[in-house]
Amino acid sequence: MNTIKQSAIDIYKEILLKKIKSFPQGFWKSEQGKQNGITITKYLIEDILQLPKNKVITLTKQTFIDYKLSSMINYVFDKSYYNAINAVYPNEFKRWEFTAVPKNYWTNEHIKEAVKWLIIDKLKYNDNDIKNKLNKDDFQNNGLGGLYCTKFHNSYYEVINFVYPNKFKKSDFKNYIYFNSSHTQWTKSIIKEKFETFLIQSNLSKKDIKTKVSTKDLPKDLFNLIYNKYHNSLFKLIDYIYPNEFKRWEFRRVPKGYWTDEHIKESVKWLIENKLKYNDNDIKNKLNRNDFINNGLGSLLRNKFNNSVYNILNFVYPNKFQRQELKRYNKKETH
Repeated sequence: MNTIKQSAIDIYKEILLKKIKSFPQGFWKSEQGKQNGITITKYLIEDILQLPKNKVITLTKQTFIDYKLSSMINYVFDKSYYNAINAVYPNEFKRWEFTAVPKNYWTNEHIKEAVKWLIIDKLKYNDNDIKNKLNKDDFQNNGLGGLYCTKFHNSYYEVINFVYPNKFKKSDFKNYIYFNSSHTQWTKSIIKEKFETFLIQSNLSKKDIKTKVSTKDLPKDLFNLIYNKYHNSLFKLIDYIYPNEFKRWEFRRVPKGYWTDEHIKESVKWLIENKLKYNDNDIKNKLNRNDFINNGLGSLLRNKFNNSVYNILNFVYPNKFQRQELKRYNKKETH
């Protein structure tokens, strides 16, 4: 190390050890000022902090303040800690990779530069990769989360469309989801198409939805859609795609507190009058526990009515049927 660099570092060490209060007058403003700044910044990163290259982006302005270098940032690097880092590692890091960008940084030019850098240089995505792989984490993990949040309303499609106007459609994006429930970024037809593609690929029919599909079975884009827009409810998504074709109780589970008196009566009348189409004689001679179990009402019968078909019937149709009238009445039911 040459004498000038050694001298700069020695002075800095004395400041850190509190042997002297500040850098000598004119230290930063001399002809050697910038080189002093580069030398000390490099020493801070590599010798004091011992940061590997991939951790340099974790540095903040506060790091330089904590290590007594705020005057260096102000006088030598135009109040920008990024300028100090860039002087040590020219063009190795982009401004947006760091924790925060300056106010009003995101001009149209910077947006286009950053997104093209992300897709072409960092991720090395081609057009198919953009459609099938690109997701919000690509932006978040590379310093562009704030860009798509604040400038493009949590929509990375809008970012892409800004940089590559009309090159892609929303429906092209495999991972494109609702990031904000106030934005209708997928149309109903797109959601339905994606869900029915999932059914076909899984060798499932529409009737299998009630018993053979759960949120964990869905591809990532649909899972995220349910989680973000439908409060993790598969039924809410299905009811949106196929309005009134399914009942809430036909699915594996109902929400806690769902079984109000109103819902109990609605579900039992639906089972008997609409699903089974039983008249009074059918109720007396055919109705049994399996009718409830096979139509999503087994847990209701078990938990609310002690597995008694008579008890649930008497709740929905008070005093209409006598216990002894039910031909299939199982004597093991609770009296």
